[in-house]
Amino acid sequence: MGHRANFVIIREGMAKAYEDQYAALGSTYQFAEGPDGALSAAEQATPTNELLEWAFAEAGYLIDYDKHIAIVFGYPDPVDMDLGFAEEGEGAVVIDPQELRDLIANEKSLEKALEQGPFEFLKAISGKWKGWELRWDERGVDAFAGYLKFRDIVEIKTAPASARVVNPPFFLIA
Repeated sequence: MGHRANFVIIREGMAKAYEDQYAALGSTYQFAEGPDGALSAAEQATPTNELLEWAFAEAGYLIDYDKHIAIVFGYPDPVDMDLGFAEEGEGAVVIDPQELRDLIANEKSLEKALEQGPFEFLKAISGKWKGWELRWDERGVDAFAGYLKFRDIVEIKTAPASARVVNPPFFLIA
């Protein structure tokens, strides 16, 4: 079944969409890395010309480089910090202990912010999104579809908007 996610990247008025069968659980953490980290992660997914229906997209983000607006949705599972490294010897991955401590501290900080709510999460990551308008929108891909329509971007096919009721979006200017 998977944990599906959609990603949309807009540059110079053109949009590219991506989907990933398993990325929903980590996409919020990828988004937290800022525009470059989020872009890099999105481009690892499969290109597509249509968004998933809202019931199937558990998470994702839209990044509009032209307007410096980013929309995110989806609650992640906590990151498993048992990285499964091999013991010393051939094939072993060596990681600096301080880097590992920093990674764990950052992950815990993001989890705490998410527990406090979307606005706290956006505040926690705003330093990596300087000059951007960040939006947390639980309408998910329906929010992406509305944004694409607002921008008159038609190259990505979207499903009709659902009639479900969700919390209003949260906004933050970083």
